[in-house]
Amino acid sequence: MSDTLEIADITSGSDTLTSTTGFFDVLMKAATVHLDSQYTTGRISGDAYATAYTQIMVSVLEQSSQLAIQKPTVDANTAFCRPEN
Repeated sequence: MSDTLEIADITSGSDTLTSTTGFFDVLMKAATVHLDSQYTTGRISGDAYATAYTQIMVSVLEQSSQLAIQKPTVDANTAFCRPEN
């Protein structure tokens, strides 16, 4: 367990989301799938798509940063609660 915040916890820095594991990458992959589905079905288009994408990106970045910050505490609590063999 590392008590330091690593950028890799948030993003791998890759421009493709196929094999990334950072919180931001995983959440953006899910958000993009949902947003693209709305676009493909015609429920959202043009400027609304751009606005929604920007808002989603900001929200996901905020949430992924919080998850990365809280990860050491969650890991420590999980290890503490795990029964010894």
